[in-house]
Amino acid sequence: MVDPYAIDAEFYDLLHPDNGDDADFWLSLAGAAEGPIVEAGTGTGRIALRLAGAGHRVVGI
Repeated sequence: MVDPYAIDAEFYDLLHPDNGDDADFWLSLAGAAEGPIVEAGTGTGRIALRLAGAGHRVVGI
């Protein structure tokens, strides 16, 4: 069985490419975080992945 949400996520990312502007904003705020960062409404994980890639512990919901 095909997961329809996986297909939607793939096309969403294609239709809405990451220009990095909002991710840079969240990364600048994340520098002050002392514990894990919770991203509510993670969606396809674009911001959570950038935060994790910068070394932060991230929980996406």
